[in-house]
Amino acid sequence: MTAVDHTLIVIASVLVTAPYWISACLKAKWFSATVAEVQGLGLGPAPTVARATIAVQALGSASLVFGVLPVFGLLALVAFTIAASFVGHPFWRLPAGERLTGANGFLANVGLLGGLLSVALLHRLS
Repeated sequence: MTAVDHTLIVIASVLVTAPYWISACLKAKWFSATVAEVQGLGLGPAPTVARATIAVQALGSASLVFGVLPVFGLLALVAFTIAASFVGHPFWRLPAGERLTGANGFLANVGLLGGLLSVALLHRLS
């Protein structure tokens, strides 16, 4: 693997994980709002779920970006994203006027899953 290949893998990892590590930073900064969001989703205990969300997003991202146990980071982010898609973006339950916006959030997560799998493949090939 060349230095250029390694650099591109790191850049791809940073970009595909950006929604996760940025979200983790914002959730940590505004923790009380994060707890309220978790409560609004009906999950609990809310502070524990909020902390776990921050940890998965931050540590999963870091493992991919730094290439330390990237398979575990990938699995954590994939599991989190699938769960978040069904819990946070249940577009099929929304009224017709809101369904398209909800579907867009759900489909954005599907795209993230594709990006994560692509980065995992790059790590594997390197």
